[in-house]
Amino acid sequence: MGIQFVKGLQGNDSKYLKLVATAKHFAVHNGPEPDRHSFNAVPNTRDLWETYLPAFKDLMVDAKAYSIMSAYNRVDGESASASWLLLQDILRNKWGFEGYVVSDCGAIRDIYAFHKIVNTPEEAAAIGIRKGCNLNCGDVYQSALKKALELGFIDEGEIDLSVYRLMLARMKLGMFDPADMVPYAQISFEENNSKPHDEMALKMAQKSMTLLKNNGILPLNKKKLKKIAVVGPNADNINALRGNYFGTASNPITVINGIKDAVGTDVKVTFSKGVSLVINENTDDLVLSKKTLEEVREADVAIFVGGLDATWEGEEMRDRTEIEGFLSGDRTKIELPKIQIDALKALKETGTPVVFVLMAGSSIAFDGLDKDLEAILMAWYPGQRGGDAIADVLFGDYNPAGRLPVTFYSSTDELADFNDYNMRAGKGFTYRYYNGDALYPFGHGLSYTNFKYSELQIDKTTLSSKDTLIVSFKVRNNGDLDGEEVVQLYIKDIESDKWMAKKQLRKFERITLKKGESKTVKFNLKASEDLRYYDSMYRKYVVEPGDFEIQIGASSEDIRLKEIITIEE
Repeated sequence: MGIQFVKGLQGNDSKYLKLVATAKHFAVHNGPEPDRHSFNAVPNTRDLWETYLPAFKDLMVDAKAYSIMSAYNRVDGESASASWLLLQDILRNKWGFEGYVVSDCGAIRDIYAFHKIVNTPEEAAAIGIRKGCNLNCGDVYQSALKKALELGFIDEGEIDLSVYRLMLARMKLGMFDPADMVPYAQISFEENNSKPHDEMALKMAQKSMTLLKNNGILPLNKKKLKKIAVVGPNADNINALRGNYFGTASNPITVINGIKDAVGTDVKVTFSKGVSLVINENTDDLVLSKKTLEEVREADVAIFVGGLDATWEGEEMRDRTEIEGFLSGDRTKIELPKIQIDALKALKETGTPVVFVLMAGSSIAFDGLDKDLEAILMAWYPGQRGGDAIADVLFGDYNPAGRLPVTFYSSTDELADFNDYNMRAGKGFTYRYYNGDALYPFGHGLSYTNFKYSELQIDKTTLSSKDTLIVSFKVRNNGDLDGEEVVQLYIKDIESDKWMAKKQLRKFERITLKKGESKTVKFNLKASEDLRYYDSMYRKYVVEPGDFEIQIGASSEDIRLKEIITIEE
């Protein structure tokens, strides 16, 4: 996904960049927000190369992103914004990066102010430039670099190299050429806010809709409904359409407006915010009002739209420090806020079936309430057409096929210490190492139709570490509706004397099948890439001889087909 995003941003002109895509934050930047300017991440070597670096390598080597942003934290004691290992040895020497490195905002200041690696701004400026950070988001280079040069902490040639890299990027953007020479300079502002782009926003939102649970209530039949009660703090909340950084949409469609547009005047729709997202605010009650509950009792179905929004999970939210479950943008509890749990329980007690539209940017646990809800639709932060996309799924105008890109854990107790960078800590991080029972596993997502997998074929079951193999299988839409299926291929190392991931996603494809239609799916695997692990002693990727299981399924836990292959010595 990142590779395609970068390619779209930078364009495909042979001379000019549409813009410079910047991957961030390099590297091992997933620590606690309150300590982001001072903490030291200490991953073991295998986790560094198998978990924390691969996505960056894809973006810098395959997609050729022209910029990368360094992180605030230290990695093994070295500032990530002044790390020879990260910025020189790995990024430039091993990956052949030719673009420029920019610091996260204030990260060069952190080198002396919080990490205490050096004592002065001048030393921080010098070490930042020398170790490979070309551009400072902040003012340390501007205020201290000239004095650092005068003090002999750095020489002019080192500064010139960074200037060269930055000016070259500006040239590639066409900043010094006449506008009529630069194809991307011809794009008008009106083209950005256009009907085709609005339609693309709808398509993206539709494809992201992830149906977590459905007891058969969805899709709702508009022809049989007389009254719908829409309740919840995200139903008319524009903040729940967009993430922590965003542009301004000219016509954002909230969930309540999407639902009203979908059903027209034939179905009565009532709406009540009901409760706040997290805490009691202003005039909101801690419980649903009698009027709201009466409207729900009279309705054929209640749609509760809750979760979080980007004012509650984001970057450096210093005002979120004394509220249970939240700390400066971090979530210290993954459970749905109690005020919403109580509201959902009150809705259930009315006897009206409840569909939960969940909007958030991360994993949510339900404190057992998930068992009592008729359906749960994970809508994420779906963008300017989010309300329409949600309504399309609720009423069957779009058959959902989104899949979870993260594990949904059953409770906060399942999570390891947030400061531990060992992927095997506690019960293990992510589907690759987690040993518990997930509430909803990585890769999970339901459809309004069903698919049958069959006829797994592998062109060779015994091979060397340099071989490739072709995996093929058939998928049939056995249901009554056209739909999409995201088929997933996982690799499991059957037995090893080293610690290995439980399984790893290696291929996936989203396919469209009309009802009754079948399709053969083929995946090409390279043993040297898809079966490898990082050997920390030899400092390279290797393939271990032995048996591996190829698993084909609809999620990391819903495996439909599997077969063992053997790597020979």
